[in-house]
Amino acid sequence: KKEKEINFENIQQLIDNEIKAKKEYVVLNFYGGEPLLRKDLIYKTIDYIKKQKSKTKFYFGMTTNGTLMDEQFIKYIAENNFLDIAYSFDGAEETQNLNRVTVDGKGIFDIVDSNAKKLLKYHKNVVAMVVVTKNNINMLEKNIKYLIGNTK
Repeated sequence: KKEKEINFENIQQLIDNEIKAKKEYVVLNFYGGEPLLRKDLIYKTIDYIKKQKSKTKFYFGMTTNGTLMDEQFIKYIAENNFLDIAYSFDGAEETQNLNRVTVDGKGIFDIVDSNAKKLLKYHKNVVAMVVVTKNNINMLEKNIKYLIGNTK
């Protein structure tokens, strides 16, 4: 049976190998599915790195849909060498809710929009990951204007 996510022992091994290689720096990206479903593993990983006696500098990145982002985690990433956040956000409400919904079919625009604004207060290196499909290409200009207008 294949494991669907990496376990902490494998993460430790990866970190230990990077440190043993005496690299100047390492960038570790959290992605796949939704990494914020496992905030505990992100915290545990970064705590493990901080406890190592190493000259290797670790930086982090993450890809997220933003639905589980909260103020506490936003502050945490601002304090812990996160270089960038790839944030899945398609634009205006109509477009965002077209293809991105909760399990029960509700649009996620309000949550993602609110969390994006909070995130941008603490972290300037946020990239909107926009999905363009045949269903929303006619709204591309509107969506880009929406996203640009909300970064000021």
